[in-house]
Amino acid sequence: LADNARLTVRLASPPSKTFRPPVRIILDRTLRLASHLETLALFNTEATQRRLEAPIWMFCSHLTVSRYPERVSRLEAAGAIIYTVNTTFEGLCLEEIMATLWQNNLTSVWVEAGGSLAASLVKTSWIDDLYFVISPMIFSDPAAIPAFNNGLLKRLGDGHRYHLRAAEIMGQDALLTLRAFQH
Repeated sequence: LADNARLTVRLASPPSKTFRPPVRIILDRTLRLASHLETLALFNTEATQRRLEAPIWMFCSHLTVSRYPERVSRLEAAGAIIYTVNTTFEGLCLEEIMATLWQNNLTSVWVEAGGSLAASLVKTSWIDDLYFVISPMIFSDPAAIPAFNNGLLKRLGDGHRYHLRAAEIMGQDALLTLRAFQH
C-alpha cells in the first residue's frame, strides 16, 4: 500500500498490436485493498491507458469471501477477478496460487514482494532469476522490514546461492540480476 504501485508496463514507445500486458496478480489474504480503492493508482487509471493494462487477479483466503463479502463486491466492481485459496502458517498457499496460474497458461511470473513473500518464494526453489534492487538506505529501527524475513536464514550454511549475472546502477539504486544455481 505504501508505494501505491500500478503494476503496469511503462513503455517508452507504443506497443505493437501483438503486445499482451502481463496479468497483475495481488496476494491479499483479507482483501484489505478494498478499503483503499479511491486512493490506489492500480484501480484509478485513465480510460485511454486501460487498453494497455492487464486484468487484476487477486488471491485471498476462502474465509475472506464469507467473512467480508462487501470487500469482494467492491473489488469485483472495480474490475478485479477474485480467486480463493487455502492458507498456511506463512500466509496464502503458494502451491495453489501457482497451480491456478499454470492452469491459466501463466508460466512466467514477475514478483514484487515484501520480505515474507520473498522469503517464502525463495524457500520453494521456484525462482529462476532474481532481480534485487538495493537502495542506499540504512535502517536503525529494529522494526524495519528486511528484504527476506520469515526465518529464511538461520545459519550462513542455510543460504540460497545465486550466480551474479549483472549489476547495474539506476540513479541512486543498484540492480543485481541473479540466476539460481541448478541443483
